[in-house]
Amino acid sequence: IMIVRTSRERLLQTAGYEIGGLLVATPVCAWLTGTSADASAVLVVVLTVATVLWAPLFNTAFDRIDWQLRGRVASNRPNRLRLIHAIALEASDMVISVPILMVVGGLDPVPAVIADLGLTLIYAIYTYSYHRFFDWLCPVRGPSVA
Repeated sequence: IMIVRTSRERLLQTAGYEIGGLLVATPVCAWLTGTSADASAVLVVVLTVATVLWAPLFNTAFDRIDWQLRGRVASNRPNRLRLIHAIALEASDMVISVPILMVVGGLDPVPAVIADLGLTLIYAIYTYSYHRFFDWLCPVRGPSVA
């Protein structure tokens, strides 16, 4: 019985998420950091690589915890928990992204945190929407407990 996505599904989920995120985040990053579109694209790519390494681990752990606590697969997750998932993913990602904004983006600590909060807000909305769509498009095949 499958309770979490296969590695192939997780890779597809993450790749689609990151490509869409690049398209959404690059202009926002340029505006928040005051950099050119090219410099922002490079910064967003570095942030994306860090996130690509982190997000599948976080999502799998979240799915397993949800299964252990509620016996529920990811595609049957209620909206309230989807919101918690999106916020938790973005909050955990800040630990990685603020130092990147400082080193690669050349921002001081306070502007890096402000830029990251702006990007986090945009990504939280995007994360919720993307995963809602992905679960509709590719539901987990397995048992569910509502």
